[in-house]
Amino acid sequence: MVLAKMRLSNGLKALLSFIVVIFVVACGPMASKEPTTKTINVGLLPDRSPAELRKQYTPLFDYISKEADVPYQLVIPQNYQELVLLFEKGAVDLAFFGGYTFVKANENHGAVPIVMRDIDRSFLSVVITRKDTKLNNLTDLEGQSFTFGSDLSTSGHLMPRYYFSKLNIIPEQYFSEVKFSQAHDKTVEHVYEGKAKAGVLNANVYQRMTQSNPEMEAALKVIWQSPPYPDYVWAAQSDLDKQVVDSLLGAFLSLDYNSAKEAKILDLINAEVFYPATTGDFSELKKAITLMNQAQGASH
Repeated sequence: MVLAKMRLSNGLKALLSFIVVIFVVACGPMASKEPTTKTINVGLLPDRSPAELRKQYTPLFDYISKEADVPYQLVIPQNYQELVLLFEKGAVDLAFFGGYTFVKANENHGAVPIVMRDIDRSFLSVVITRKDTKLNNLTDLEGQSFTFGSDLSTSGHLMPRYYFSKLNIIPEQYFSEVKFSQAHDKTVEHVYEGKAKAGVLNANVYQRMTQSNPEMEAALKVIWQSPPYPDYVWAAQSDLDKQVVDSLLGAFLSLDYNSAKEAKILDLINAEVFYPATTGDFSELKKAITLMNQAQGASH
């Protein structure tokens, strides 16, 4: 078949040439592929040493990154306050908050809760002291030195202080000295080394440290345990792409403790399963924060 020749104006020729170039660039083998998702910065609550945190969370996020097809970078702040600040500045896309820091980030910057571990729904704090003392309960601690963790720690400060108040214990009046170690592992070390007669911390951190250190286990004891309360949560920026959030949620929920490989990942973070989280999970914690703020305001 012979096609009839058509005369094209110079302008039309230029337009067709431009369209062909665009088509080749977009579809040809030389076209570069843009990444579908930017790297997300994952902020970790610095309640333990950076080395310990990387050991715990790198396997988790290697898994999450692969399942969700989202590249990541771990961010470990110097302290709790810095994590909240980095989140508020948008320098962290996804953060592992304690309950107290989450409430602050949620109220001040719209942090969106994504998932909680099974243990986070009923968390515990413990007060520890050395076995070679005659301290066996909270009553025995009157007039003794005491250490909390960070002042923004839910399990290492807020909730213990809240429960102490129900027992008419005002730490600054009840103990001879009140310190803040700034991290759960430091609280254990301070009590173990005799820098404080007693201290309060995350029950899971205490269990992990004593199980891995026979000398600490032989020297320390628990003399008080708190009632259960909600604590840690993974939360995202409110403007993080919904598809990315959904992919992250799906990856967390897909972890299966029946898989030997995935069970190792979960064991590192003291979990057996993840559950979707909502702001409603922290309603009781918000009440505790409000009551504590009112009590502190009245004392000044």
